[in-house]
Amino acid sequence: MKKLTTVLLLCIGFITYGQVIDYNNFDSELAEKVLFEEFNKFRDTITIDGVGNKIDDLYPDQKLRRLIWSDNVRDLLAYPNNEVWKHYKDSVFHVNCKKFWLNPDNLEPFMEEYRAKTNHRVNKLTNIIRSENAFVLYGYKGDQILKRYPTYQSLAKYAIRSWDRSPSHRKAQRQRFYSIRTYNELQALMGHSIIYNENNNNVYIVMNFVFYR
Repeated sequence: MKKLTTVLLLCIGFITYGQVIDYNNFDSELAEKVLFEEFNKFRDTITIDGVGNKIDDLYPDQKLRRLIWSDNVRDLLAYPNNEVWKHYKDSVFHVNCKKFWLNPDNLEPFMEEYRAKTNHRVNKLTNIIRSENAFVLYGYKGDQILKRYPTYQSLAKYAIRSWDRSPSHRKAQRQRFYSIRTYNELQALMGHSIIYNENNNNVYIVMNFVFYR
């Protein structure tokens, strides 16, 4: 009975607090998976968008709040931007991707994935919308800051809360991601990159959204 009780307590603790982060072996893939799950949970619970409109008036279908994970958005946008960003240490900025978007060939992977996952017809003339949130958890005061976020879940929730306190980032992560004309289908691709830099103990997160209207 004691062994059973111990096992149950361990299971409850794991479920309650989530996956513990070992910053000496930071798991970027797990961190990205957890953030995606927590972000969609966040989208499920919000009642107003980034400019004060009631969500129920904008989303006639609950599924419209949820985003679709995209390896292309992660690999072609978020990760390269994060690699550039982390080399600037404590600077916070958005990487200029204008040249990337001006190249029509760069749009094709997103269009192919979009067509496959949403059943919508899009082409190079379709109006593509993209936005980005970027975040740094500074660890330069030793490991005390990192100890505040011992799990991948707590780290993800902190990033989402931090974005929500900024008007522009709040608007981005609460925005409507579907077409008024075809709102019965989900229309947003999402991808993000999370990198831990052991040299300065900073955690860098770049989140990108790509959708069509």
